[in-house]
Amino acid sequence: MRSENEALKQQIQGLQQELGNALTSKPPDCQAMRDRALKSLTTGRGKIATTSPQYKTAMKVLDKFIAQLGEEKSTPSQNWESKAQTFLEEANWHE
Repeated sequence: MRSENEALKQQIQGLQQELGNALTSKPPDCQAMRDRALKSLTTGRGKIATTSPQYKTAMKVLDKFIAQLGEEKSTPSQNWESKAQTFLEEANWHE
């Protein structure tokens, strides 16, 4: 369980960095990021099953995040980073 949580935290940190880098020029390809994040949870040393609660939670959080970004398509890119950070804080996905 602890290793699964660590894997999720590392994945979120990677997504935060990737999102921060992509936000400076244009909105990220969220669906591709979601797919990569979920795939990384099912591979490697700390892999988890797609039926596990951790995987389902990660999928729900990512889907909700993408939906919120989709609602804000007209928002300038400077605000994407603050909205992403707010979302992550509300979802308690920060350290």
